Amino acid sequence: MTVKYVGQMNIPNYTFASTDINMDGTVDDVNRIGNTCFVTDTLEWKIVLPDLTLGDYTLPVGVGNIDIGKVGIDQPVASSTHIAPFNGTQDVAVAGTAEALVGVATYAISLVIVARGTNTGAVYIGNASVDKDTSKQLILSPGNTMTIDAPLGYKIGVHDWYIDADNPTDGVDFIYLK
Repeated sequence: MTVKYVGQMNIPNYTFASTDINMDGTVDDVNRIGNTCFVTDTLEWKIVLPDLTLGDYTLPVGVGNIDIGKVGIDQPVASSTHIAPFNGTQDVAVAGTAEALVGVATYAISLVIVARGTNTGAVYIGNASVDKDTSKQLILSPGNTMTIDAPLGYKIGVHDWYIDADNPTDGVDFIYLK
């Protein structure tokens, strides 16, 4: 069997057979630290450790003698949730000064930030204290992309992400799902 990447927002993130596990405990093409894996022939759950080996993983809720109490089935349940994309752009007016991606409280489940290919220098991404001259940021070269996915049950505060740049007028384009 080949390794199947199910997706970042899915559990498990990867599925494969035990024969796909290498002698050193790694699996080819399974390289996302913290992702969950389901071994289809042994029915085992694994997690990708920082050294890319597999460790044992137990789902937060398993099978067995678990009493979840009374559950009402007469309550309305949403059949689907609408997720829509929103996009924006942000320039740096003065190099060395942090600029928020958005000016108001905005929450999302996924955020993709792209340093424009026309930038003449690097773009720095971080919190409100991001500064091109410190080491408190992630660095994107022109044309590079950064994706942030919130784990199930969490959300990303798009308004909490800031940029700075080597040069004024450089910036990013971004899209988020909410």
